[in-house]
Amino acid sequence: MTYQYLGVTVTISEDGSVKVPLDKLSDIGVKPGDVVEIFSDYDQVYLRKTDTFCEICKKNAHLHKLGTLNVCSDCLTNLQQQAAQVSQQ
Repeated sequence: MTYQYLGVTVTISEDGSVKVPLDKLSDIGVKPGDVVEIFSDYDQVYLRKTDTFCEICKKNAHLHKLGTLNVCSDCLTNLQQQAAQVSQQ
């Protein structure tokens, strides 16, 4: 029985680096020059964009642009509620 790979296979270089194909990075929204986080858990290595963290609560989440801030849905809702309360005063 042969193992069917779900992605592409790459060879680890002598210095331990791995070249990730650009199309695979594009699939997750990573562009040349972006900063990514690399971490491992048991037998897997993960790569994720560092700008997926809310600038208010630091939670890793889907972000919304609010002025110059990138905020998660929870923080966006909280800010909108606070703004509504202030405008009612």
